[in-house]
Amino acid sequence: MKKISFLLFALTISFVASAAVTSFEVDIFKYTVIKNATSSTQGEVTLAGLSALGNGEVNIAVNPGSTVTYGGLTYKITSIAANAFKELTRIKTVNTSSASNLTSIGMMAFYGCTNLSSVTTQASIDGYAFAGCTALASVKLNDGVTSIGGLAFKGCVKLTEITIPYSTSSIGANFVDDCTAMTKIDVALSNNYYHSYDGILYNNQNTILYRCPEGKQYTGSTNYYSYDIYKFPPSLKTVNDNAFKNTKAKIIRLPVGTETIGSHAFEGSQTLAEVIIPNTVRTIGNMAFMGCKYISKVICNIENVAGINMGSDVFYNTELRLLKVPYGKGDDYKATAQWKKFPIIRTGSYDCQYGSVRPINKYDTYMTSFPCYYTIFDRTEFVKDGVKYYGKARLESVRRYYASAFAVIMGGEIEHNTRKYLVTSVGNEVLFTDNDAGYSTQRCCAFYVGENVDTIMDKAFYAASVDSVHMGPT
Repeated sequence: MKKISFLLFALTISFVASAAVTSFEVDIFKYTVIKNATSSTQGEVTLAGLSALGNGEVNIAVNPGSTVTYGGLTYKITSIAANAFKELTRIKTVNTSSASNLTSIGMMAFYGCTNLSSVTTQASIDGYAFAGCTALASVKLNDGVTSIGGLAFKGCVKLTEITIPYSTSSIGANFVDDCTAMTKIDVALSNNYYHSYDGILYNNQNTILYRCPEGKQYTGSTNYYSYDIYKFPPSLKTVNDNAFKNTKAKIIRLPVGTETIGSHAFEGSQTLAEVIIPNTVRTIGNMAFMGCKYISKVICNIENVAGINMGSDVFYNTELRLLKVPYGKGDDYKATAQWKKFPIIRTGSYDCQYGSVRPINKYDTYMTSFPCYYTIFDRTEFVKDGVKYYGKARLESVRRYYASAFAVIMGGEIEHNTRKYLVTSVGNEVLFTDNDAGYSTQRCCAFYVGENVDTIMDKAFYAASVDSVHMGPT
């Protein structure tokens, strides 16, 4: 009796062992078993690629269901394997909407599928999953996507925009690198981790700028207060590594309050011509402006230039030209390793342009207005006459056109990145001709000091042709 029991036991073990499968093919797909199924429980599989039958198909739609049946047993499809469809040019679309059990798409799963045109999924996406899909023009990420891996969509050159769903809590570095046509990164309003501001990806608090899409266009206007140039939230603290890499930015005016410019932040921005760096910046990372060959002007407001954490080769492979620095700080910049490489260093830095000056002669239409430049020198918040101000500003300079007489009429306040600042100071050498153009001819002007001004610097009107100065309200 014992020998018969042992024999039955052995036969049972043999049957179970032979019933276990490691992979199988159904229709055009093959699957790898993660967990075996039984007659009473569902197993789990990963979609591993095309079957022998699938290898003869073209214009393939990868649209798995929630389960697959093999040998009379049911398996939940929980993932798409790494490299599953790598470089298969016969893949046309991916839609996992019916795969309710699918939670992840593996690394390089669809890498190099150059005829793949659209993707719809609720599954998390590993690194390089759709990289090199040069025909991919439509991506719909549904709720359920919790993470997007680094370089997930690298080189998807036809992709113009992407929306991050509310469920996403992790996005890898450079996930849309080399997406040269992308103009907008949007984020669901209910997302607790990320936010979109003017089509640029930030953290939810708008303090860290993660990625500006490479195809975001510059509109051509230089008007500060119409914000036709890239907008930034006033809460910005950090421009992340690679944030503007290879973008089409022409003018970058970082808001006062920015503290960190990351490594390679603007690398390869071939159109970048002008950058304003506020005095609040304390760190500039390695090779931050590497390869920005056509920067014609850097305006740096940092007072203690020797005290900032400066990375290596910040301006590597950049044709350095004009650097404007705070009044009286020219020698400090000329004595600092990387800044002294600029061939022209002049005083006259500023944070923002606000308002304009008009010619006295109403018939003088050769030039109709002249910009005024301001620096935010105090960021202490206060309330005056029921109005909240985020600090105080100083009129730094007024650019005069060499052939016009005009009147400077200072306002009582300015607006910088949606925040108001009270104008309480007139700076040094405020009145100057357009020195960048090399003009020297000066014309007289009338200067009306703003009603909130309590300080006029020693050389405010030094070497200027001033016809009259009027104090107090106009």
